[in-house]
Amino acid sequence: MDKKLKNYIRYLCGGMLLSSLASSMYLIVLPLYVYHLTNSAISTAFQVTVSAIGSLLSCFFVNNFNLFKSDKNHIVAINVCLSLLLCLSYFFSGLNIIYWLYLISFVATFLDTCSSGYIESLISFIAKTAENTNRQNIIAKTKIFSGMGSALGFFFGGTLLSLFEYKMVFLMSGGLFILSCIFIHRISINDAKPRDNAIKKAVYQILFAKNIFYLSTAHGVSAISLFIYNGSFIYILKNIYNVDDVYVSLYFFMMMLAAIFGSLFMARLSKSQALPVYMAPRLRTLYALLFLIVAFSTNYWYFLVSVFVLNFIHAFSIPFWQDCFQKYSAASQWRVIGTSRKTLVAMAGIVGSFLGGYLIGGYGVMITYFFAAFLALISSVLLMIFVRQSSEAQPKM
Repeated sequence: MDKKLKNYIRYLCGGMLLSSLASSMYLIVLPLYVYHLTNSAISTAFQVTVSAIGSLLSCFFVNNFNLFKSDKNHIVAINVCLSLLLCLSYFFSGLNIIYWLYLISFVATFLDTCSSGYIESLISFIAKTAENTNRQNIIAKTKIFSGMGSALGFFFGGTLLSLFEYKMVFLMSGGLFILSCIFIHRISINDAKPRDNAIKKAVYQILFAKNIFYLSTAHGVSAISLFIYNGSFIYILKNIYNVDDVYVSLYFFMMMLAAIFGSLFMARLSKSQALPVYMAPRLRTLYALLFLIVAFSTNYWYFLVSVFVLNFIHAFSIPFWQDCFQKYSAASQWRVIGTSRKTLVAMAGIVGSFLGGYLIGGYGVMITYFFAAFLALISSVLLMIFVRQSSEAQPKM
């Protein structure tokens, strides 16, 4: 890989760091400020629901509307729009502000999910162009920097909100998005791609095409199992183990640390060679094993260590899953696949979070995580079928 392409990857990682920092800052401020204004759990929940709707609609936009041929230009335009959206908050006050915050929740999540598809497509193009590198390694590197940005954003977002009003935090986030644009714009690679007629298919026809049907289905089932965990851990920490907020903060810090270490390990491991596709069911079976270990947790520290390992494995696996979707899709569908995969996860998240809350409240830790492990095993079986099918056909690049 020559020096120019190395610089492109550095610019991409720098842009991801800044945009993740900006996103995390406003994402932690939004629900806190909505609750501060309304003192209503329903209003706060509605803000989260509005965000989910934005994520669900993004794949249809990416599938049907492409303002630029270049993924890079789409990413820059989205970051500029996010910056303007956040900076415009300065002019809203009084009763209208709550509606503006809901609008930000919808539009920002919509744009951010669209951006994820363009980023995945740009990474695939860089990997295809570069020599002696692979997509998994580039994805892992970007995940390291986006993870660091998220960790810093969640820390500084809450801290800044305690020192300044929310408008100042939004202005800072808007400035960081502009800085991210500068980094992304410096990637002068020509990634313009012609629009394939196949791209005009409905999103579900692309995401659940014959060659990746079992991969997509397995991904959705696994996402439900992971969101069962996401929807239950706060209840476990506060209601079952009765820990103080300090230990909850430690929990979040350790999960961010696990995500960074997992991405670092993948970047190291995939430096010389990408993980083969036959590893997919083995990795997913490891999820099931870890869910079973969590099921037998009896105290805070046991739970913390076991889910730390789970998050480490998940962060390690993310570049692998993303690479599988891109590898077995045509280049003209990279951006749609990336966005649609995020939308599939959002839909699974609604189901999984509800199941997690229902199971943990009614049946306890063991039954909840036994069920999550069962879903992970189903996902593993589906991936076995996918591996068998993929070995019979060459990936489309």
